[in-house]
Amino acid sequence: MQTGVLKYPEWFSPLTSNSSFEDFQRHFHGIARFANVCAEPCVEKVPEFLAATQSPVSEGCHTSVEGEPCNEAVTWSMQMDFVDNPLAYTRWNLTESSSFEDFQRRLHSIDSELCPNPCVARE
Repeated sequence: MQTGVLKYPEWFSPLTSNSSFEDFQRHFHGIARFANVCAEPCVEKVPEFLAATQSPVSEGCHTSVEGEPCNEAVTWSMQMDFVDNPLAYTRWNLTESSSFEDFQRRLHSIDSELCPNPCVARE
């Protein structure tokens, strides 16, 4: 919790080193390949920022590739809209150093039909 999120923040977005154990457990439960290993935590209230980014486990993940509508939307968000409106993205913790997957995850939370939940970014 304290090391990985600092070393690989894009893997854990929107979590931070201040997130609770339950937040990390919920995050891993929401990833299809860990869902059977990591149970949903027994916390009644899901933090608002996590609830907006969670998707059903059955969806799995798919990082959009060139030629897909989601890829075009993510690329536009990163290269055009973010450049013109960077302050609009701060409420989602997106910065100029945010990954493609971070932007796709945000678009997925807005329109899951346009963008699937992205896979965790790897180096």
